[in-house]
Amino acid sequence: MKTRTRFFKPALAIFLFLLGFVGLSQTAPPTTTVNNIKVNGDMVVEDVTVTKDTLKAMDHVVMQENLEVKKDVSISGHIELGNGLGMRSFAATANKPRVFNFGTTDLVNSGATSLRALDQDVDLPGCLTPFFTPNANPIYNFQGYLRAYAGASGAINLGHDGANGIIDVDGTSISSSQPGALLINYYCQRDIAICTGPADPNSNPSLNHVYIGKFLNAEKHVEIGNPTYPVNDPNNVALDINAVGGKGIRFNSYNNGMALLSVNNNNFTNSPFTVYGNGQTDIGAFPSQSTNAQFRVAQSNKNNPAIQLVDNTNSASLKDFFTVLGNGYTEIKVYSPSTMPAPSGGSPRAFTIKDMANNKDIFVVNANGKTYAREVEISLATTFPDYVFASDYKLKPLSEVEAFIKSNKHLPHFEKGEHYEKNGINVNDLLLKQQQTIEELMLYNIALEKRLKALEEKQK
Repeated sequence: MKTRTRFFKPALAIFLFLLGFVGLSQTAPPTTTVNNIKVNGDMVVEDVTVTKDTLKAMDHVVMQENLEVKKDVSISGHIELGNGLGMRSFAATANKPRVFNFGTTDLVNSGATSLRALDQDVDLPGCLTPFFTPNANPIYNFQGYLRAYAGASGAINLGHDGANGIIDVDGTSISSSQPGALLINYYCQRDIAICTGPADPNSNPSLNHVYIGKFLNAEKHVEIGNPTYPVNDPNNVALDINAVGGKGIRFNSYNNGMALLSVNNNNFTNSPFTVYGNGQTDIGAFPSQSTNAQFRVAQSNKNNPAIQLVDNTNSASLKDFFTVLGNGYTEIKVYSPSTMPAPSGGSPRAFTIKDMANNKDIFVVNANGKTYAREVEISLATTFPDYVFASDYKLKPLSEVEAFIKSNKHLPHFEKGEHYEKNGINVNDLLLKQQQTIEELMLYNIALEKRLKALEEKQK
């Protein structure tokens, strides 16, 4: 005996004109035309019944084989497809949109009565936990895929693979021979929200993850975190990362020589900003990675600043207080000497080097220009004046030295006092000239001692 499959429900505009006139003999069935026919019991049609207008069933239509409908079918109840599956729709109400149920037709308990699952007009919870066990509520469960074809371009699949929810476009290539992409709000330009529900994302770190396999292409800008800004807002940038806590951005690399972060534009052959896997950072266009320096700054114009620290407390009048030019020239500026930091009882300072092991200042430059150091070593720019002791050195007679002093009002080898007051003193030059004068004085003393000894011998 064939199993009957329930198909459709009341108000099914299909065929019932079917069953009583055909199939009672093996010969060709006769053709019968009637105006009305009413069947109170069962009617069996073993061949074909054709209805040119309307076929209405007040209760059920049961078919043992196939049904072919060439025009419209209107169904006010549900459709049973067999194997425990069916479909039904519910009209929209003031509190919820129209609902289309597709799933099991098995009986389920609803209070004191048992109803078919498709007959229950229910609100689906927003974060439903799915079940696939026999005891699960069958209203919400459907294992498998819903598929929509689009000719040779492939099909979109919507369903579940047993472990994950799936939205997928058939195919393995996006070549011209196999086109097709998954477009989300491509035509209507509406917002897309993923994992943006009201739950606190910090409550469970394993939630609200969005994974991208290989490439993320953004035609305009990417915003990560809150707040975000409209496209035309002046705060909008190409990449805006707002970290509430933790790290705003983190890069992981297992190759020290790989450029972990590279910023470039078409005006540079090499990236003007690069961070390598070992932390080495280059600012300015370098042709290759440094083998030693952890931080490098390049300036193509040697007369322009390569590094500059600026006081921006007054945005209308920015003040650079530390500048290093591309040629290495370094300048420290003090705008308000009296307001610079000062130790207890000391003078305001512009620069300090401290020995933290012994808690001592080892080099200090005060805001007024005075410098203090424990020891200073100066490299000589010229020859040390030991040439004074050479046999061919021409030591001026003291009479000439006396005449020079009377005429110029300063010692030989030196400039006038006004010169040093105006231009400052070259410590290296001053020390060498002082040393030359000291050595000449030593020669004068030696010559004087020889004259005294000669006079003493003459008086004996």
